[in-house]
Order: sequence, then C-alpha cells, then structure tokens
Amino acid sequence: MDNSECCIIGNYAFQSSGIVKIKIPDSVQRIESNVFKDCSFFKSFEFSDQSELNYIGSSAFNSTSIEKFKIPSKVQQIESNTFQNCNSLKSIEFYENSELKFIKNNAFASCSIEYIMIPSSVCEIGDNAFEGCVKLKTIEFKEDSKLRTIGNNVFKNTQIETISIPPKVDDIKENCFKNNQHLKTINISKANKHYIYVNDCLLLYKNNAENTEFDTLVFVRQDVEKVI
Repeated sequence: MDNSECCIIGNYAFQSSGIVKIKIPDSVQRIESNVFKDCSFFKSFEFSDQSELNYIGSSAFNSTSIEKFKIPSKVQQIESNTFQNCNSLKSIEFYENSELKFIKNNAFASCSIEYIMIPSSVCEIGDNAFEGCVKLKTIEFKEDSKLRTIGNNVFKNTQIETISIPPKVDDIKENCFKNNQHLKTINISKANKHYIYVNDCLLLYKNNAENTEFDTLVFVRQDVEKVI
C-alpha cells in the first residue's frame, strides 16, 4: 500500500477476518469503529513515524491478538473499548510529542499490559479504562501532566502497587481503586491542593483548594486493620 492515498478505513472493514498483519499507509487519518474487532489472528500493526493517523474509533482493535502498539503522535483520543479484551497486548507506547488528550471508557480494559506511561497531554481517563488489567503493576505520570479527572473503576482489579497523583488532578471518581489489594503507596504531588495521603493508608480529598480541611475519604488501603 506504498504511495496510497487512502485516508479512512471504514467501520467494520476487517471485522472477524483472518488478517494477521497490516502496514497502514501514512496517508490514513482515521481508523473507524470495529475495524479489526474479533480478528483473533491479528498480531501486528505497523505505521511509520510520519503517520497522519489522528483518530482510532471505538472497539477498533477489540478482541484481537496484537502484542504491542505505539499510539501515533497525532491521535488525540483513544475511544471507548478500543483495545478491550486484547489478552495478548503487553506493551503500549506513546511518542514524546503525543497530542493525546482523552482515554475513554474501557479503552484498555482486560488487557495484559504490565506498565504504561501516560503522556503529559492527557487530561482525562474515562471509567473502567484499565479495569481487569490483572498484570498491570506500574502506571506513571510526568510532573507536568495535565491530567484532571480519573474515572470510576479505572484501576479496579489491577496489580498496581504504587501510584503518583499529578498536580492538576481534582476529580478521582468512585471505586477508582476498587479491589486493588496490592496498592500500598500513593504519592501526591506537592503542587496538588485537593488530595492528601494520610498515615500511608488513607486518601483524602477537598473540593475547595482554599479550605484547610480534607473532608472526604476516597480510598483506604486494603490491608488496613485499624484506623485511629
């Protein structure tokens, strides 16, 4: 497909097909919804550093056998269910100049990733985005992260042991860390005015950054037996 002028790969184009590998032309700007969904033999997806891809639709790679994926720099949003149930997916990478802003609901749910570095440009992680990633142990954010919202059940049933909360986060939704028995350490950025981790076991929140008291309990470490 070299020198291709193809700009869009339409909805369901390869769904449930026997495709194993594909190289996407630089000209492609959009991969629509369900394009490779249920392609159980699909393992390899390639594009160059010059890719113009800026949109990946919902469930585009849902239930495929891809093992690694590097998100093109111009993609601004990972839609809902995009990589859900990719049980072989172990590696997700981003370019340094990533323009990604939103990771939508269930985007990586039930994948096999063990580590992920979230680009600084991301401002919202949607509900259940990493739920059921039972091998996920490490998620990192940079200090200049623009992240503000972490949705419901985002890290439910993961193996995360330590997490850092970036400076601008002001909305961690309910059950974000539900059933996360391994989470012991939450490092709050010194510049974050909304959250505090007390006695290495209690995550507290205040809505008004100007208030002196943190009045809402968000998370209790799972192995805590007594709170005084």
